[in-house]
Amino acid sequence: MLNESDKDQIRKEIVSGFDKQSVRYYEGVFAKLNSGSLKQRQKSFNVLYDEQSFLSKRVFVPRLFRLVTKKILSDPVLKRQRPVLIQACLTSILRPKGVLTDELASTGNPRKRSNHDNDDSEKAAYTRRHTQRIFHEHFPETFFKADPKTANGNEDERLAPYSSVFSSSELPRTSTTSQAQDFIAFDAKKVMSDSDAMRRIRLQADLKYIYPEYLEDLRQFKHACSKTLQRIPGDEERKEFLISEFSSLTPTFIVFHAHFNSILSLEWFRTRRSQVKERVLKGIYPLKYSVADGARARELLVDLTQSDEFAKFALESGAMAFLNFGLPHFTLLLYKECVKLHLPPLSLGSSHENIAIVLRDMGKHKLMIRSMNDALRCLREAGDPYRISVALKNLGEAEWGLGFTKKACDYFDEAESIGDKLLEITQRFRVYWNLAVANRRLGRKEAELRYLKKCLSDFPDEYGDRILELENRFDELTR
Repeated sequence: MLNESDKDQIRKEIVSGFDKQSVRYYEGVFAKLNSGSLKQRQKSFNVLYDEQSFLSKRVFVPRLFRLVTKKILSDPVLKRQRPVLIQACLTSILRPKGVLTDELASTGNPRKRSNHDNDDSEKAAYTRRHTQRIFHEHFPETFFKADPKTANGNEDERLAPYSSVFSSSELPRTSTTSQAQDFIAFDAKKVMSDSDAMRRIRLQADLKYIYPEYLEDLRQFKHACSKTLQRIPGDEERKEFLISEFSSLTPTFIVFHAHFNSILSLEWFRTRRSQVKERVLKGIYPLKYSVADGARARELLVDLTQSDEFAKFALESGAMAFLNFGLPHFTLLLYKECVKLHLPPLSLGSSHENIAIVLRDMGKHKLMIRSMNDALRCLREAGDPYRISVALKNLGEAEWGLGFTKKACDYFDEAESIGDKLLEITQRFRVYWNLAVANRRLGRKEAELRYLKKCLSDFPDEYGDRILELENRFDELTR
């Protein structure tokens, strides 16, 4: 019986697959750079430069990421290879000793399948030799011979088991292993020290889960893993654990899919003609996102997570990423998809409120009032006085923006009155702080000062990091 330690070890092996892949990638790179003629080494360097440029651009340019994901979904060769690769990876996780290429070979005809069957795992038709060539020529970083004897050519090639970077099998060491590991450590340190690069990587990580093509790729991958695990032989306890782990969007499964998607993306680039590669690397990719994209993303997220709340979290994370990229119209589009979900009143109210905040920052106060009224209706239904108070504050800002200052002040007073009655000191403080910030935006210094005084007189210990900011602003207003 697998205990929690065993399960964590399997998760760790899968998650660390990308690191192992990188080691094997740079082992091959340095082997080529360290040998051959000057012309051959220059060619190897140019290949490395192009591949790294592509991988970097795929990470940092959202539109290219979408384009490549669409390509790997539709590429006929990758569609045929995909089920073989999935089976090989999963089998290596179930059986660390490896998988024989005979197990992956099929004598069926890939063109003979029913029209309603979209499962790629049922249409692979590769011989043992085809599979070996795929491993050696197309995915040499991902798959390796698990047995040192066969790796050195001392045993029958047909009996050579292959493992993958996702398994617990130890990677074979080469003459360039240490060089590869040192370079990866140096490169990782360099990236981690670049705060702007890390910020963009995090934002892109949020954005990919609102791209319908990536979600479709994730859906197909999840389905293929489920079917493959059901039919391949292996350790039953490990199989039962993986079936459970991959039945939902666990962190392990999400990372496994992301690595797999990256492996296919690099293979897609490698197999392009030189002219296509040049266009890909030199192309300009302005990000586009449509209403249809948002609607499809919402549908796929609900299907994948089986939870409207989880779908909302992904949509809102993508919306905030768009906002950080200075794309409020796309942010608004995703927030509008959130209110189409089946959510409890409090959650639905916050989604309407998010729409209103974006509209406020866009200067669209009439539309903001409409959204805030929807939010207030939901929040009153939920019966949350703190959130009602914040909503009233937001309505006050909207009315002020339209020139209805008396009505705005009435909303501010009502929000303050509700805040005064809240039992939790942290909630009272947040009401007063929100009112102070709102009136600062409106240029009402006297009102802001009054709310800051209430903040200072009712200051919770857990907001100690904000005291300096508050006191400095208070000093500015009272000089």
